[in-house]
Amino acid sequence: MKSKQFQIFFALLATLGLLLSACGPAQPTDSATEVVSAVRTSAAETIVAAIPTATNTSQPTITPVPSDTPSPSLTPEVTLTATPTVTALVNDVACDSMLLISDMNPRAGEKVEPGKFNKSWRVQNNGSCPWLPGYRLMYIMGEKFQGSGILIKNQTAPGSILVLTLDLVAPDDPGLYTGYWRMYNLYGSSFGPSLAVSIVVPKPTPTKTPTPTQTGTPKPTKTPTEKPTKKPTKTPSPTP
Repeated sequence: MKSKQFQIFFALLATLGLLLSACGPAQPTDSATEVVSAVRTSAAETIVAAIPTATNTSQPTITPVPSDTPSPSLTPEVTLTATPTVTALVNDVACDSMLLISDMNPRAGEKVEPGKFNKSWRVQNNGSCPWLPGYRLMYIMGEKFQGSGILIKNQTAPGSILVLTLDLVAPDDPGLYTGYWRMYNLYGSSFGPSLAVSIVVPKPTPTKTPTPTQTGTPKPTKTPTEKPTKKPTKTPSPTP
């Protein structure tokens, strides 16, 4: 578009030059002057119209293109609290262990008469720590049999074998009774297997009372009745 405008502009300039050269050195008349001024005016107007006027164009506004990724949200500030430190126990709980070697009398399911009886187990300290005085075999569930537990009084070295014996009382009512006991250390932590006491209290056998033997009652003997004696004869009265 601009090239066409410049071509028109140069054509008008060439036309104007021809007109001026045709006039020569002769003094122009008033009419020729008017014609030249008119041509100049027209050419100037054409040139002005051909030159593009500069317009104040504002800078284009840039619209943000929405992106697929969401803008990160602000996360609330988290206040970190100090983690409490756990003081390690002097005696490691994991080193306490117990192995059940044998279940001694009365064995599970044996009959026990009502009253006092003893229950024993043979066990071994198969852990890496000794059992210190104060370790205890304690009741945990089931029938307690009025037992109070066993207190370890002497230190038991790892690998040692000992017999644990409970003093118990069997109930009076017949039936199957089972209770469970377990070993505890000084920190109240249990270890080893649960030791079971399982007995059967039998029904009491009725005692037969001897029936008395019937002894025959002697028949009463008839006592002979004395026959009445004859009346005495009258003695004759003496005659005078």
